[in-house]
Amino acid sequence: MYRTHTCGELRLCNAGQTVTLAGWVQKVRNLGAMTFFDLRDRYGLVQVAVEEHSPETAREAAAEIGREYVLQVTGRVVERSSKNPKMPTGEIEIAAESIVNTGLIPLPRDESTCTSISCSNSPSALKLPRTNSSKAARSARTGLRIESIVTIGIIALTLQR
Repeated sequence: MYRTHTCGELRLCNAGQTVTLAGWVQKVRNLGAMTFFDLRDRYGLVQVAVEEHSPETAREAAAEIGREYVLQVTGRVVERSSKNPKMPTGEIEIAAESIVNTGLIPLPRDESTCTSISCSNSPSALKLPRTNSSKAARSARTGLRIESIVTIGIIALTLQR
C-alpha cells in the first residue's frame, strides 16, 4: 500500500495507529541522536521523528535525506511532548519505523545548476517557458481541475557534455 493516510489528516485521536504516509521533505532538523523532518503532501504537513531507538534502517535513511526528497514513511502516531498549536497536526508526530526513498530525484536548488530553466523557491517547482495552449487542452485542464484531478507536465532533463 502506497499510503494509508494523507499528511494533513492525522490528529491526536489517531495516536497508537501505525500509518504509511507519502510526501516530500520540507525541512530536516538533525539533532545528533534524533532527526526530525517535516513531511508534506498536497493535504498538509506532519512531523516525523527518527530517534536513537528507531530501527537502524530508518536511522540510516534519515541521515541521507534532504529537502524535497520524496519519501514513503511508515510509523506509529504518537503524542508530541512539545505541541505546536500553529499546525493542525501539531499535537502528534510519526515515530518512523521505515523510511523509503522513492528514488525520485529532488529538483536542483543551486542557481548554478539551473542553466536553461529557472529555479523557484517554492517546493518542487521549475519555471519553464510557457507555450500557447490550444482551447481544447485548456478546456480539458479546467475540467480536470474542477474534478480535483492534478495534471503534471512531465519533462525530460538531459545533460549536455
